[in-house]
Amino acid sequence: MLKAIEDCTTAVAALDEIIPIGDLATVQVEGLQARLHNRAEYWRNAIYQNATTLSPKPHRTGLTPQGAIAIQVGRDGVNAPAQHVSNASALRASLLGFYFAFREHVLETNGGLSLMILDDPQDLLDYDNRARLARALDQLAEGGAQILATTYDRSFGRTLVAEARGANRVEHRAVHPVNASRATLETSLAIEDLDRKRNEFVSNADSAFHAQDYANQARIFLETRLGDLFDDPAYPAFSAPTDAPTLMPLLGRLRSLITARSNELFRSPVLSRFCDDPALADGAEPRRVLNEAHQTCL
Repeated sequence: MLKAIEDCTTAVAALDEIIPIGDLATVQVEGLQARLHNRAEYWRNAIYQNATTLSPKPHRTGLTPQGAIAIQVGRDGVNAPAQHVSNASALRASLLGFYFAFREHVLETNGGLSLMILDDPQDLLDYDNRARLARALDQLAEGGAQILATTYDRSFGRTLVAEARGANRVEHRAVHPVNASRATLETSLAIEDLDRKRNEFVSNADSAFHAQDYANQARIFLETRLGDLFDDPAYPAFSAPTDAPTLMPLLGRLRSLITARSNELFRSPVLSRFCDDPALADGAEPRRVLNEAHQTCL
């Protein structure tokens, strides 16, 4: 019995030392909330502008002791969780703002990768706020972030590219999915960037690098887009997707389908003019350059 009493006395003394640790954790969480709120509000305001002056504004942003994201918004002293009173676009902007702020905090305190992967970050935002998001992403890239952003929205993609183009911080690529003639997803330069490569080549006519770079990218551009034409299993470019078709075999397959006039697509005069272009005829100099450029640049 005496031993049990002694153990309880020891436990009480130990608890007196442990309890302040809980208070310290609370203080740390509150400090993190204040820090995250300020930066999250900064990024939210960079991304999003409310439609009216009566819309609720961020009141507090941070993490609960349980690790849950807590965003409070309100006006005139009345606050509520953002998910209950904010519209979808405002809530998305708040979450993006928190994500950017938390990333900054983690990098500053613990370090980490600079890579950010964003899939359709512009969803739910209107045109003006999408432009603000593009500027914010360029600002992040200027600060050292390496951003991989994918989007179905061509307009947003062009806006983002335009924002980052001035400092040459962006590469604009098109995504080509797996299909009957392509075993893996591929990317190629977007048409705007291919035009830029051509302009660089024209402006540097005596530069072997610019000539090879443009020819190589033009070949990849043509191969990926020709591969997209064979998405229908009824008209596969090759019997097996592992054949890794290249430009001239794809062109030959397209010519045979146009000759057979297999369906409405292959009766298109646009495709006929492409296949009959003198630059792609047997023995044509542009065709030779396209054949050799890819191997030269490997």
